Amino acid sequence: MSSKFSSLGTILIIVGLFLVYLVPANAGPNDVYFVDSQHGFELTSMGNWCELDGVDDYAEAADSTSLDIGDESNEDLTIEAWVYPRKFPDVGDSRLIAGKKNAYGLYLTKEQVPIPEPPYFKILPGFMFCLVSSDGPSTCYIVWANYKIEVWYHIAGVFDNFTNTTAFYVNGAKTGPSTFTYNINNSLEPFKVGGPSFDEYFDGLIDEIRVSDVTRYSDDFSPPLEPFIPDANTRALWHFDEPICSTLFFDSSGNNNTLTGVNGAHIGGEFVVGDVSGNGNVTAYDASLVLQHIVGLITLSPEQQQAADVTNNNTISALDAALILQYCVGLITEFPREQPCIAPALDPKATELSKHQVPY
Repeated sequence: MSSKFSSLGTILIIVGLFLVYLVPANAGPNDVYFVDSQHGFELTSMGNWCELDGVDDYAEAADSTSLDIGDESNEDLTIEAWVYPRKFPDVGDSRLIAGKKNAYGLYLTKEQVPIPEPPYFKILPGFMFCLVSSDGPSTCYIVWANYKIEVWYHIAGVFDNFTNTTAFYVNGAKTGPSTFTYNINNSLEPFKVGGPSFDEYFDGLIDEIRVSDVTRYSDDFSPPLEPFIPDANTRALWHFDEPICSTLFFDSSGNNNTLTGVNGAHIGGEFVVGDVSGNGNVTAYDASLVLQHIVGLITLSPEQQQAADVTNNNTISALDAALILQYCVGLITEFPREQPCIAPALDPKATELSKHQVPY
């Protein structure tokens, strides 16, 4: 981690369940929060997402005026995302989740955190929200906690340019506010997801990134359980619901901030070749759905068509239905098409909601 974000102050304030360390870093004020415990979200069905391998994958969208936010006195900023880390950074490092270099961003980090009892430190992961000012110091919020890998977290950074304050939310729990009396720097850098830079590549899944020119949250809230709907204040919105293995991620805000996957960043999701019904099994019913689609009785969704194309020839035909039936009766044990972009194992005990699930 950059030294401007890692120096710790000596003032300890106990506020409810939070241990708050005020951090006078060289580049500006940082506020660092230690949360005694913090749960993620269990999912049974997430839809699709952006898959990042933590080695060299990332995605980027070209700089545009719609992504220059908070650089004028009448502009606020909210940047938020759902994140599923598979691995935390090494101690002292961070990983970019989403943002613009030299402007604003969300990060995953890990540090040796001071605590008030022996051994007086604890190594903890944390989420971080950083702003770079146009004519003054920069600032970061860091919320360290006993976070887990392979669960989902909703994170949101907010800058209120009218009250000159910032706040950071993890799973809807507010930390802050803190004073930030500057406009955000108008950076010419592209918007990036998953790295680089700031110690490079995020290992995990990212979904529902939304960037807004309004303060979406002002107090504790329940993380949204449905995909965001764009409105007049939405500057960028990536649902990552393109077909699995896609490497172009389209912006639903109307501002055409298309993200391009680099070095293998792609759409992942829950997907089983041949499982046209989406019930987790390949049966004769799936073959019947393929045949009904072919003769025009039904129209399969794009996701269903992807599962139905077991021949991997980009067409849905009777041969696909025949191969599914052969698979069901054991004449074949695999399809010509391999399983793409396998999803991580999800806890079968979780109860299904819609897109995101209740915290455990």
